[in-house]
Amino acid sequence: MSPTPTGEGEEEWKRMPQYRLRFEEITEAHRAEVGSKGYTLARLYQAGFPVPPGLIIPASTYQDFLDACGLESLLTHPQTTTYALWQAILTAEVPPALVQALRQAWDELPHPIAVRSSALGEDSDRASFAGQHDTFLDVGDFHALLTAIRGCWASLWNKEAVHYRLHRNEEVTSPAMAIILQPMVRAVRAGVAFTADPVTGRQDRLTIEVVEGSGEALVQGQATPDRYTVPVGPEGPRPDPDLPDEIRAVAELAWRVARWANRPQDIEWALDEEGRLHLLQARPITVLGSEEAESILWTRDNVGEVVPDPVTPLSWSVLDPLTNRAFAHLLHRLGIGDYPQAGLFGRFYGRVYFNQTLFQAMLRRFYVSETPWRSAPRLMLTGLRALWLLYRLPSEARREIRTIRTYRTQGCEIATWRRLVEQTMATHLGVTVMAELLHMALEKMLARWTDGEIPAAALTAGLRGVRSAEAGHALATLARRARNDPRLRQIILKTPVDQLSHRLTTTAHTQPFWEQFQRFLEEHGHSAAQEFELAAPRWRDDPTPVLAALRAQVAEGEQPSTIAPPSPVEAAIARVEAQLGLGKRWLFRRLLATARRFAQLRENLKYHFVMAYSYLRDHYLAQARQLIAVGRLTEVRGIFFLTEAEVEALIAGNLPPAEAGARIAHRLEEWRKARGLPSPSVLRQRPDGSLEAREEATSWEIAVRRMMQGVAASPGQVVGPARVVHNLDEARTLRPGEVLVAPAITPGWSPLLLTAGGLVTERGGILSHGAILAREYGRPAVLNVPQATRRLRTGQRLRVDGSRGVVEVLHS
Repeated sequence: MSPTPTGEGEEEWKRMPQYRLRFEEITEAHRAEVGSKGYTLARLYQAGFPVPPGLIIPASTYQDFLDACGLESLLTHPQTTTYALWQAILTAEVPPALVQALRQAWDELPHPIAVRSSALGEDSDRASFAGQHDTFLDVGDFHALLTAIRGCWASLWNKEAVHYRLHRNEEVTSPAMAIILQPMVRAVRAGVAFTADPVTGRQDRLTIEVVEGSGEALVQGQATPDRYTVPVGPEGPRPDPDLPDEIRAVAELAWRVARWANRPQDIEWALDEEGRLHLLQARPITVLGSEEAESILWTRDNVGEVVPDPVTPLSWSVLDPLTNRAFAHLLHRLGIGDYPQAGLFGRFYGRVYFNQTLFQAMLRRFYVSETPWRSAPRLMLTGLRALWLLYRLPSEARREIRTIRTYRTQGCEIATWRRLVEQTMATHLGVTVMAELLHMALEKMLARWTDGEIPAAALTAGLRGVRSAEAGHALATLARRARNDPRLRQIILKTPVDQLSHRLTTTAHTQPFWEQFQRFLEEHGHSAAQEFELAAPRWRDDPTPVLAALRAQVAEGEQPSTIAPPSPVEAAIARVEAQLGLGKRWLFRRLLATARRFAQLRENLKYHFVMAYSYLRDHYLAQARQLIAVGRLTEVRGIFFLTEAEVEALIAGNLPPAEAGARIAHRLEEWRKARGLPSPSVLRQRPDGSLEAREEATSWEIAVRRMMQGVAASPGQVVGPARVVHNLDEARTLRPGEVLVAPAITPGWSPLLLTAGGLVTERGGILSHGAILAREYGRPAVLNVPQATRRLRTGQRLRVDGSRGVVEVLHS
């Protein structure tokens, strides 16, 4: 129940000073009440810059709102979490007196409006807080305005904003926020402009980025902009007849703003339907680097699927050199040797992150549009090497797979498994890069040559021979056998899942079924919920998760309401080909066949890498038992909290058991703490090594539109109740037809996708394992939905549109 205002709070509202300030009224005396962002916009408006007129709700209103709603005590309560504050503010009832005041402000502005945060300290000379607080666009009715204002206030307590304040030593426990209200600009083009390069620090040129429509997609990192560099001299931007008129106008505006502010500026701008240029925001550039310095963007995309939890020291000591050697090998094969030897993976907050900056720098080697003419020979050479890899990698992949399957049955020394793991990772990484490039090329071909109605994802479904998908199909065969045997079905449904393995092995009637299940484990038992974590049990170690998925399939349940089932792949391909001429059709078929082949190879290589990797786990388990037998280790799991080198030292007697025990105890405690803490999806590592958390805020979609945007990963649309789970143990409660909402999906989750009606995850892309499995099973899927497990609740009815990448919360 939402807190209600007290009588004293009502009196405070009546005595409240100005609840709104027009831009033209704001002076230096108001700066502490309107925040730097609001103050700067108002003064720019007064100075004659093309800023849309507006109003500001002062920061004192936020504090009075907390007092009136009884929320002030939450700020000082030691057990209050930032998420609890966010939720309490977002759901609190706005006091009637403030409702009346905001109604008057609403009536003064043309609709729809933009509602922007202006936190005290935001866009200041010391810190920008860029992207940390929420902005609400196209607010078209008064109820949405109230929700948007609460959303801005609540975004003070987004974990990214709290992390930023902690990092900057800003006010942490009692921040405040003003609210800017302005009429929406109907933008045909929009973007940003920097009067100094924030990476190199150069101030002799302007950088302008532009996208079609609103600039929000650019600011949120969801669109790739066109970029222009404009030389600047003492008198302003230098004339360049090759630049579009609007870019010259933006450059002039940005330069004028920087001169007015007397320091480098980062501005946001928009061009409306009538060709008028609007200044939407201006902030100081707070961090200027040097020519040699460059920030690194670390993300949890892709890697968050396979290593969702904090990684143990043993796993990281194996994976870190393994993956980076594989990446260096790939660069060598492509003839790329001029990148710094930065790691492709890093570990922060105990979790593994992916170096997006380094990876994109490599991919840009294939972007013709970004290659200067002097670099054309280098691009051609890289392209030829890539074509050679396209030819070579499939045979290399098949060889690695055959070798792993042969050694699995024959057995081999641990040194051989280490070599196979490293070789397979190197081949897998090469196949992954080629698969990404092929998919991008396919998307561009569809965008340029067709009506764009058929996404590339719809054309890469129905891959034959995907081993991780076969695990799900094999389990479905077992489930059908159990459903057709009434006695077996009752045993499976009536026995607690943690006792089911024992019951199936000790009951005479179930022996044939158990033997078939054992054959399933012999083939697929190397899988696990966290396949890259050596400490994670494999299915063959603990089949309980698989038995839980089997039980869910055996149980009767209402099937999901399918609104628009996925079109057959053949029909989708035929529709695309009908729009192409003979030559383009031939190119399309070749590209599609290659893209499908590499998507399948990528998945199968990963499946067999995990198979080989599981034997490394078996090796370390055997070593742990030997160390326990000689008194050098106290428990098996302790070995996972030592590094690979430390394990060797402990075996050789060079690491005292007491010292090893102390290290294990300390690291185990740190690992447990890290598991209980949320981790940012994106980190920016500045040149000085400091980290900035970046997170996409989604409170607007949930609170106002009740919609969430993600990656359209598997086509089709389904309606069903949500089942929010954070790990495979929780997923045992999944019922047929429910929409599975999870942090990420690995092949270890594959049996559950046959039970689920649809899939929503926080991480994953169009070629991720979750996407491929969903397409193989015909389940609509939307991946990479920020904080989905926090924003959604079990039991909510969801509409999952896997064709548009939209998840909608339906009213009951």
